[in-house]
Amino acid sequence: MEVLTRRQHKPHLSFSLNWIGALVFLAVTESACALQLAALSVCEVVKDLSSYSDKLIAVSGNVYIGAEIFAIGRKDCEPGLVTLGHKWPSAIDAADPPSQTTWDIYREHSDPRSVEFMNLLSRALVHTYWMKYPVEEPPFEVSATFVGILRTRELIRIDSSGKSIVEGGFGHLNTYPAKLEVVGVRDILVKQKPTPTVAEKPKPVK
Repeated sequence: MEVLTRRQHKPHLSFSLNWIGALVFLAVTESACALQLAALSVCEVVKDLSSYSDKLIAVSGNVYIGAEIFAIGRKDCEPGLVTLGHKWPSAIDAADPPSQTTWDIYREHSDPRSVEFMNLLSRALVHTYWMKYPVEEPPFEVSATFVGILRTRELIRIDSSGKSIVEGGFGHLNTYPAKLEVVGVRDILVKQKPTPTVAEKPKPVK
């Protein structure tokens, strides 16, 4: 089975909210076979990257989807990861697909159908909202548990003058401190965002 990735270009997709609703309904079926590792929160992983590097893990969080990004993260992790004063987002890049070697090694533990489903949902959201003019944010949030191999690199290096500098990360603009080679997705949840309340108009100053 071909596993479609976010970086592969397919014919233009146009999805209505009804289509997205149908995809969400199918999520329970498509993610049921993903490896049932005990899930870690993004906060746990980001604060201790070295302990999980190059290991197969399950990570739960909110899915960040956009024209240039695909990541899993949380906005309430405290304390976050800081190197030389640079505060990294508590998020892990998930845009790049695993290599064929990785698929072969973890074949027994992978669920390609769930990965394909999440890629389809991602493309649906991008084409329905982020590719519109003017751009709109989706009216709902997506959370999930991603199963994959965590990849890290040194975030600090010494330059030619002997000065320590922050090294680039992963993903769009090297934004994230780590990346996950996703081989399975489970626990997909899509929920409506709270409707923002209209702020009361300020009373005129007398």
